[in-house]
Amino acid sequence: MAAAALCDGDVKMVIWDLDGTLWRGTLDEADADDDLADGSLAPLIRLLAQRGIVSSVCSFNDEERACAALQRLGVWELIVFPAISFDSAFSKPAAIRATLSAAGLSPANALFCDDEPRHRAAAAAALPGLLTCAPSLLPPESALRRCGSADPGCSRLQKYRLLEARRRAEAAAVSQAGAGDAAAQRFLDSCEVVVRLRPLRGASDEAARRTEGSHPYHE
Repeated sequence: MAAAALCDGDVKMVIWDLDGTLWRGTLDEADADDDLADGSLAPLIRLLAQRGIVSSVCSFNDEERACAALQRLGVWELIVFPAISFDSAFSKPAAIRATLSAAGLSPANALFCDDEPRHRAAAAAALPGLLTCAPSLLPPESALRRCGSADPGCSRLQKYRLLEARRRAEAAAVSQAGAGDAAAQRFLDSCEVVVRLRPLRGASDEAARRTEGSHPYHE
């Protein structure tokens, strides 16, 4: 049983869906914080963090509202590599793949918890080895308290947060470099420089050989 693997020590990360999973119903149905917290599994995120198991989020949702809800539940700071989007192109399997890649984890080290069977099936098919389960099949809190190893200071979570910050810095650097290249290309295009190449008349074989030998791979 996939959920039982939480207590076997192989699972390093739980990836949570939000609507119908971490909390009952949808954000639109939650009129107040009490509605959001009622029956929420959010306390399990802190419990798992204190057992060395980190949590992420993968949800088709409004990012700003979902983040605000996680903050109200007091677990936003316990989430790493969240993937939340209302974009029609958003794919849970692709998002989970990106999360695991960024975290340096294999699918076999993660459990995806989602109330929708089709989402669990799609993720499992796309990521062989990924464990999946419905929220109703999670082990009881008493069993989760024995999962992993004691980490009351959430030191493992902090390491993942540092890794997350590094990944974001790397992505920003790549984005800035790309923007710089694009700006340079726009400048060159605006110069309207035209280069015409003509055959070199009377070139000796030696000159031709020297020219051919100037490829940067052979310098």
